Amino acid sequence: HWLGNATNHRVTVIDTPGFGDNLEEEEKTIDGLTMFLKNEIKYVNTFVIALKGDTNRLTLSMRTMLDVFAKMFGDAFWNNAVIEVTFWKYDEGNIRIREHDPEPKTELSKKKEINAILKSRLGVRNTLPTFFIDSHYDQENSKEVDKFKQYTDDLLTFATTAQRFDLKDINDVTVEMR
Repeated sequence: HWLGNATNHRVTVIDTPGFGDNLEEEEKTIDGLTMFLKNEIKYVNTFVIALKGDTNRLTLSMRTMLDVFAKMFGDAFWNNAVIEVTFWKYDEGNIRIREHDPEPKTELSKKKEINAILKSRLGVRNTLPTFFIDSHYDQENSKEVDKFKQYTDDLLTFATTAQRFDLKDINDVTVEMR
């Protein structure tokens, strides 16, 4: 159930391991993941691309994985993809740090930055919805609680209203066309 609440929608989450510097191992992981998605899952409502709030670039392995998905599933893949910015804290100290950065960071500027990277590096044409979710938020801080609720609600709304994305590769499409 969404957020562990039995009254919420039931969801299936497939979490990939983090991607770092071991390209050979990651190629195996990506291959296994794509086969699992195609053969076991069959469709997805939302692909969530999680990036840490202090990230200002995509690692080579992350770009490789996203490129594999886009090539395997076609450009329509991006219609079901969203960005989740993690560790984006809403306490006064972190807000002040972001505001006093040489290039101040806001939710809007971060969304633009990430989407610009996706457009320049991967040729993504549309602007991906972006959700700022800090799973380690302070439950005593009403602003952090409100932001967590806002963005998790928005993500669930996207996921439950998105058109189902069938996981097909070129072989599946060729058979269907025949």
